[in-house]
Amino acid sequence: EGGRCGLYSVHDHILIVGDGNFSFSLSLATQLGSAANMYCTSYDSEKDLHEKYPEAKEILEKLTALGATIRHCVDATNLSDTLPLIPPNTSNLNYFDFIIFQFPLIHPMDKQGFEKQPDIVICNRMLLRKFLRSSTPLLSERGQAHISSKTLHPYKAWEIDRLAIGLPSIAFKSVIDFDADLFPGYLSRNVARGASFPLKGCKTFIFDCSGQVENNSSSSETMEPPSKRQKVETEEKEGEGEGEGKEEENEIKYKDPKAKFICTICYKETRTEKDFALHNGSKAHKKKKILEEKWSRILEEEKEKENK
Repeated sequence: EGGRCGLYSVHDHILIVGDGNFSFSLSLATQLGSAANMYCTSYDSEKDLHEKYPEAKEILEKLTALGATIRHCVDATNLSDTLPLIPPNTSNLNYFDFIIFQFPLIHPMDKQGFEKQPDIVICNRMLLRKFLRSSTPLLSERGQAHISSKTLHPYKAWEIDRLAIGLPSIAFKSVIDFDADLFPGYLSRNVARGASFPLKGCKTFIFDCSGQVENNSSSSETMEPPSKRQKVETEEKEGEGEGEGKEEENEIKYKDPKAKFICTICYKETRTEKDFALHNGSKAHKKKKILEEKWSRILEEEKEKENK
């Protein structure tokens, strides 16, 4: 449909950050028919961009012809200081309907700004949490931040749906399949020079600023996996006002109907206490526990700084 592509309309004010070779921006702009309301940015300088992606020159020419505003050296974790004003605005606050971050990744060999955190999972969680915090002031009243990512190992460990917990004015809303067919010509690039990857089986995580903030006060230790959490919340809403079923509101819903135990750190289900104990003693569980303890300390330090 002309003027619309998936979740996006030609009338929306759209900011795209960290767009590698800008092929996502060009694909979206082409489908919309105009990029007049699109602000397309890269973390790279213009010089570095052309060295990494020789195809970027032609892509940027096409984007410019469609009316896009192009900027370089824009840091997704610090938009207030690195994103230039959009004329004729005197402020970028509350301007964007969508801020999009496609397949973000800190390369293991390039952790600038995250030196104190050698764990690459922690580094990527910090990247995305800082992005969400940085995006919030720039989003309109009902604006959304979108993060598209692979969800297999090791990306699954990022637990993107939980990264807005505790942040003001923004909350995880939903996750949908990333439909690569909507964006012909989009050539996904990761931070390794010249490398690309298939887009099948990826997801887009949607964070909402509408004021319908849910889960932000939830404890990371007690929150269930997204599939279970959605099921519990749906059943609770269906049971509201019916005068029954309230005793089971917080009952854990297992994927395995015979499971009796669930690890709240790994979400591993087991049928017997013995298997549960074996899981708790496994290397995988111990590694995940250390990771989550480290992440909890980071969130506590973040909270202490905010309260000072």
